Amino acid sequence: MPRQDDLESDSRPGPPQSQVLIKPPLPTLASSRSSRENSIEVQLPPLISGTLITAFSAAVADALGNELITYYYLPDERIKINLDMVVERIISDFVKNIWDELFEFYQASNAEHGNQVTRLFEGPIRQIILILYGPEVSRCILERIGPGLSRRPLTWTDTARGVDPSLALQLICGYWHRNFASRSPGGNPDDIARSIGSRLLSGESFRTLVSKFKKTLYTPHLVQVHLMESTIWEVTLKRRQRPPTDGFHLFQFRFEFDASQRFFSPGNPSDSGIKEIPVITGTAEECGWATVRDYTLGYWPRTGGVVLEYLEKAMVEARQSHLEGRSYTAMSFWESSNPSEAALYPGLRLLHFEIEPGAIRVTVSAWVQPMIDVLQQLAWTCAALSSSPVPDGVVECRTRISSWEYDHDLVRVNLGLLHKTAPEAGTVSWLRQNGGAVISSGFPVGEQST
Repeated sequence: MPRQDDLESDSRPGPPQSQVLIKPPLPTLASSRSSRENSIEVQLPPLISGTLITAFSAAVADALGNELITYYYLPDERIKINLDMVVERIISDFVKNIWDELFEFYQASNAEHGNQVTRLFEGPIRQIILILYGPEVSRCILERIGPGLSRRPLTWTDTARGVDPSLALQLICGYWHRNFASRSPGGNPDDIARSIGSRLLSGESFRTLVSKFKKTLYTPHLVQVHLMESTIWEVTLKRRQRPPTDGFHLFQFRFEFDASQRFFSPGNPSDSGIKEIPVITGTAEECGWATVRDYTLGYWPRTGGVVLEYLEKAMVEARQSHLEGRSYTAMSFWESSNPSEAALYPGLRLLHFEIEPGAIRVTVSAWVQPMIDVLQQLAWTCAALSSSPVPDGVVECRTRISSWEYDHDLVRVNLGLLHKTAPEAGTVSWLRQNGGAVISSGFPVGEQST
């Protein structure tokens, strides 16, 4: 814990000390002000900022045991997963948590020195937060736990190696103390750096950060989630046309999916639709089962219900056509023309399902995030409901992006299913007794992850 005189020993005159500490807003773009003293810009030399980034990244990697992530090297995929985006979300949560943790820490130990604490948060701590918010942190962390997976360009942080976190914090606090004297919290900058470091690298926020990394990147259960998200972003950003002014993109997904074997035979358990069919998610070593409805509503609550309802309508119609000896081409259609429905599914405007021999075609008009949710749900559903090519064995199934093309305002994306026979060793016992089981891999098992 920092000594109170670490903050109060400065002899420079300042405004009267406040007895009431009000937590400053987290320094983001939303808190930008016109005053240079409250600028959201990093006001430290790039080399000093770079030492914190590389030192912090090394500390994260050390806390993870310098273990490499392996599940995201997918040489057969046309889309390279954008893990920078995933890491940035984790770091964003961390900086929000550490901002609160540091304030609670200093408020408890220095409540009678409110002016100095305020200066601390408007000075060195603010700079530390802004540095960690930067896009270079994701690259530095990924270069240690997943070499070659980052999509960020190499920048000046590469020249700032070899500094440990405590020294990096001392450089920041010392620089601020010397060059921004009128805004310095005072005290001994080295002592302040040590007190910040005691929370930044060993507090509850840091432990949560490490746990989040392990949960998000060190299991195979989110690979497909991140792949589908990266697909929408990459395909959207690469198109040459200007983005739609209303934000509603138009995609058509074509999944290679043969429904005849599993759904169209008499007496099939899908007589009443697909919602209550039990399906398996995970891997042969770690998996769980749930009905299609329960899993869908648990992981895609914003769009899952309407997507499942209209997919089921098309499947039931196709099955009926097949049993009557007709071609089993079928379709269903949903549009948010009703204001009450539009309010239930914000950002989703159109769903059009077509079932045809060997494929499911889905046309979607939506904002980017609902579009991601729809693609993730469809990828999971098609994999989970697919038929096993190995009737007596257990297979893991994942969705693969085959190709995409731009057709004016419409983006066509073709997707296939890849089935891999699971080794008998390591497969959970109840799966070995369930010949022909298909596991939808790359999606969460149990508690939801992001």
